[in-house]
Amino acid sequence: RQEVDLSDAVTFKVTGYSGYGVAEVALNEEALEEKYEDLISEHTKIRWSKFIEEVDLLEYEVTELSGLSNGDKITLTWEYDKELAAEEYKVDILCESIEYTVTGLTEVKKVDPFEDFTVTFDGVSGDGYANIDIEGYPDYRNYFNYEVSNRYSLSNGDTVEITFDVSKYKDFVAEQFGYELYPTKKSY
Repeated sequence: RQEVDLSDAVTFKVTGYSGYGVAEVALNEEALEEKYEDLISEHTKIRWSKFIEEVDLLEYEVTELSGLSNGDKITLTWEYDKELAAEEYKVDILCESIEYTVTGLTEVKKVDPFEDFTVTFDGVSGDGYANIDIEGYPDYRNYFNYEVSNRYSLSNGDTVEITFDVSKYKDFVAEQFGYELYPTKKSY
């Protein structure tokens, strides 16, 4: 029997931020052909291209490729016809699956969106109002709106709550900028 080892033909590339990483899997068909074409052609008496087609050698499934964190595992499982390869062509195909551990993703940075907020109160009790001043304007603020619970008709002792709505763009901002807003609510 001849052996074909598929493990050398697969590369994984993971980019992004931990928790939001995206993987790409590449199969180097040319490297496999270069390494095994002559061997398989001599051994099976058929062309390499016919062999891989009949055995479905390049068919595989991969586990989740997005939303990845450092330490997650990606598994690529080959779906070739092992029995046909072994019985009809006398070829043992090595490496039924390959497991790759995700590493090197940058951790998402927690950013306090209120660190640049200044809230002051003016007016008289019962008819007071809240002034909100924001210094600086990081890119991620383009994607989040904040809401103020009550801004007018304030009395001494009232609480004003500011909330960032992160539901719509949380994942996008984490993926693109590496930021996650925390906390998203603060009382003054």
